[in-house]
Amino acid sequence: MKQATTQILYNYWNELRGNRLAPTRFEIEPSQLAPVLSETFILERAPGGSYPFRLAGTRICEQIGREVRGEDFLDL
Repeated sequence: MKQATTQILYNYWNELRGNRLAPTRFEIEPSQLAPVLSETFILERAPGGSYPFRLAGTRICEQIGREVRGEDFLDL
């Protein structure tokens, strides 16, 4: 399943970004990732070199053992 999840995310990301490096955060619609949303996380690149979770699916949070939205990825 992990490869299928990665392929779904990769295809969605590429479709949104077109020929740009990345889509804008406002273009990403989590509902479009419904089949894999529980296994998905999105990080924000914040000032000062931190990377807080903007979105963390339920499977991600279960594996970490808590809700991580807003926490810095580098603090894990």
